[in-house]
Amino acid sequence: MLKSCNETEIFKLYDDIKNKIIETKILLPSQVLTIITNASLYNNRYTRSYWTLCKRLIEEYHPNQIQFNSHIFYYFYYKEYGVVFDKPIQRSIYKYEHFENSLDVHEKNTIYEAIMNDNKELFISLTEISNFKHNQILKSDFYPNNSNQGYSLLELCCYYGSVNCFKFLRTKFNSKITPTCLQFSFLGGNPDIMSECLKSQKPDKECMKYAIISHNIDFATYLMNEHRIPIDIKLCNEFNNIEASFVYLDKTKDISDWLNFSSNFHIPSLWKYLISKGIDINTKCSYHGNFLHLAVIENKKEKVEFLLLLGADIDAGNINGKTPLILAMKNRYFDIAKYLVEHGANVNAVDNNGDDAINLAIDYNHIDLLKLFISHGNINGSPKKIPLHNAISRCNEELTEFLISMGANVNEKDIYGKTALHLAALQSNIELAEFLISNGANIHLRDSDSRNTLYYALSSDNCTIELIEFLISKGANVNSKDFLGKDALHYAMEKTLILI
Repeated sequence: MLKSCNETEIFKLYDDIKNKIIETKILLPSQVLTIITNASLYNNRYTRSYWTLCKRLIEEYHPNQIQFNSHIFYYFYYKEYGVVFDKPIQRSIYKYEHFENSLDVHEKNTIYEAIMNDNKELFISLTEISNFKHNQILKSDFYPNNSNQGYSLLELCCYYGSVNCFKFLRTKFNSKITPTCLQFSFLGGNPDIMSECLKSQKPDKECMKYAIISHNIDFATYLMNEHRIPIDIKLCNEFNNIEASFVYLDKTKDISDWLNFSSNFHIPSLWKYLISKGIDINTKCSYHGNFLHLAVIENKKEKVEFLLLLGADIDAGNINGKTPLILAMKNRYFDIAKYLVEHGANVNAVDNNGDDAINLAIDYNHIDLLKLFISHGNINGSPKKIPLHNAISRCNEELTEFLISMGANVNEKDIYGKTALHLAALQSNIELAEFLISNGANIHLRDSDSRNTLYYALSSDNCTIELIEFLISKGANVNSKDFLGKDALHYAMEKTLILI
């Protein structure tokens, strides 16, 4: 954990993060930002130092996606750069506007600052003021899991490991030790506080959580051995505690589970060694699928590359039929999607919802990926979801023209027998209809209900006489009847059009 306010030390730490983590592509700048802000919640005495790290990272790398784990940091970002991300965050910003110096967490010469710095003299002097309340509660977003109940003074002492203030509260006011006191004592790390709390409270899983967050392996092994509380491998991964994860692995011998939750550790040589011990990397290891699915979901390109080298099935579907490529596209991890296709992923694979990579590229208007996917797959997709139809439904003329230029069949029918021209007519898009016809669209084709292009034009909420005239001029059959026996005149009368 960060334990310094010294600018030189902070800048040295930043250089280490930059050179060893970001420049080596172990983590993206945006991922490092999330980790930094998450760490500040459990070590808020150094909030100003954490924000200094964030600022340097933001100003050097200008990450496109910024996801802080605390609304407090969105507020700092707003104050520094004048940018608000969305409405929920904006509401939080208004709440924080009253802070005079929010980076200091607590105002100078207050009871809370005294606890934070374990300043016993200041603390005692403040308790002697006539209106002092020893049972007061602090509610603040600077702390983890801060509920409406807030935290007592004694709980805050445990959070900071402020043993002098803790002992004074216990001696003078007999302040009650709560389960939160014991839990926070594993975060604050003071053995005297912990020992006192253990006299009246029983350790639980939250204690293990804070032991893992504090990166104190002695606390974690104590809870595991003396109180039979298992190490949570998910938390080891979330809070980058590799040492505790090794203790878990040694205790459980569960290689599969360790691999499942080791994406933040970035040790390919260790992954290879453990997999060599007989783990099938294509076996389902969680609800999301196998190891490759998880690596994609976690946006771990290095792990994706490594698993493919070891023989992971690049086209395996999870419980929802989603392949790694579809998962990458769904999560907009375009770098991974590109890598998967370049290494043989099936771009025409379809999940249980009918989604495929080509159509997802159209959904996101990503023409570069679309070019790549088309070069590796069937441009016409499947009747359930035809790429050309998808582009037209989105009124994306650029992609429509591009797909046709790349060889898309303008007369391809979907499962209902509809063609691209039917969809253009349904949108009353005369320019697109002209373009499609000029590129070979057959105006006479009918859908599964024997309805032709005129029917779709007349069915449009934005039906125009200009489009009807154009279609007739191109040979649309006004006497063609659908499965109900209705022709264009019937539908024109329903629309109160008198042209026909």
